[in-house]
Amino acid sequence: MPSHTCASHGITALALLFTCALAGCDGPVGPNGIEARASAAAVDPGRYAIETGIVPAVTFVGADALSLESQLAAYDVPAVSIAVVRDGEIAWAAAYGEDVDAASLFQAASLSKTVAAAGILALARERGFDIDADLTGDLGAFDLAAVNPDARPVSLRRLLSHTAGATVQGFPGYPAGTPLPDTLELVGGSERTNTPAVEISFDPDNAWRYSGGGFEIAQLWAEQASGEDFAELMQRLVLDPVGMPSSSFALNWPETFAEGGVARAHGWDGEPIAGGWHLHPEQAAAGLWTTPSDYARFLIALMAAADGQTGRGIEPGIAQMMTTAIASDYGLGIGTGIHLGERRLDHGGGNEGYRCQQLALPDRGDAIVVMTNGNNAINLIADINRTAEIAYDWPHNETRTEQISPQALAGFAGTYTARGEDQPILRLEATDADLRGVFYGRIHFRLVPIGEARFVDPVDAEDFRFTPEDGVMVARTATHEFTRLRDLE
Repeated sequence: MPSHTCASHGITALALLFTCALAGCDGPVGPNGIEARASAAAVDPGRYAIETGIVPAVTFVGADALSLESQLAAYDVPAVSIAVVRDGEIAWAAAYGEDVDAASLFQAASLSKTVAAAGILALARERGFDIDADLTGDLGAFDLAAVNPDARPVSLRRLLSHTAGATVQGFPGYPAGTPLPDTLELVGGSERTNTPAVEISFDPDNAWRYSGGGFEIAQLWAEQASGEDFAELMQRLVLDPVGMPSSSFALNWPETFAEGGVARAHGWDGEPIAGGWHLHPEQAAAGLWTTPSDYARFLIALMAAADGQTGRGIEPGIAQMMTTAIASDYGLGIGTGIHLGERRLDHGGGNEGYRCQQLALPDRGDAIVVMTNGNNAINLIADINRTAEIAYDWPHNETRTEQISPQALAGFAGTYTARGEDQPILRLEATDADLRGVFYGRIHFRLVPIGEARFVDPVDAEDFRFTPEDGVMVARTATHEFTRLRDLE
């Protein structure tokens, strides 16, 4: 099944839905444009591999090489923009697809949290505020005690590490022309918000719980403590010091930005979203407009500061706090942990019509930032990151090679539900060569036969095994079971 890293730094789509000289900016690359650049890209093995030889999680004996151009079309993603950092410097940046170049703006979605955390922590240090202090009484008209029945301590450290027990995982944003709520309304709820009020509902069995709502409480604190507009505050404390000229938390930034165009958002159907994009007054959680190159500059500064370097726009003490794991391999605003023996910083993001991912390896000073303008891009991003990891010899999981096995595919088609439930959630249709699946009516994937009643999703290597039980077909993955409700009509 497709992987999904938009709500946090590592959650599969299946689990998530069940629980809720080449440096600088290149021009756009349209159809057939990738091949024209291949010889120049050969100077950088990662770039050449990404453009001409995408590595899926599973390859099949005799299969043709996959270009980035072909994968954009296969996943129905209009465009992707990429920046790669090697040894603390941007090695190359380029955009591919429709109507974009490397200067085009994208919504950073939840990657906003990392930049916002750096700014909120900088404000706390500027004000001499203890990030472990309880915020009750420091949030103006928002009565934190009223939504915290167990009187759990709610501090900036807990909010920025997703350990405060705050509710509201994410935000859908607001279509163009919609009256926008302010931060107090977003955390306290109002008739103008499309998400509920944020509450502190601590779960002792799961101390780490991803919450965009928690970041909005932190944003409210920052606005109250500084008396400044949040976008202006972040500009002063992070974006200007780091050197991110193409970035802003301002809602109107695309209309005022003069250096490049805007990558317009596209929905699950591949069509442009009305108005071009949704607006996110939930700025700390999801409101940053940026480019992969600008975000790469932030990661360069963060890695250098965490290593003790000064003068990079982020204080070393702040960077070190951010990149120290608190719970579930997550620090303050960023995923942080050890993967295959090496330190790794990462975060995914997903706003309506945008999907993005950043991965940084601080021991090498390397990083990759991938931003797209399509809801269907989750697996494309995984393909790009996997290809970069292999090409640059970064720590990576092994891929698989399989032989396609002929099968009577129609016998596995049908509509399935979770075992013991009756709500249809999975539909499989047979073609001449494979099964095509639709999960929850919107996530499309492919299952290729590799053995008797055994299939694999070539995108993320998840196995499906089918067995008839008491006259009913059952499909099993490593973590879930599905029961067929009825055959296709």
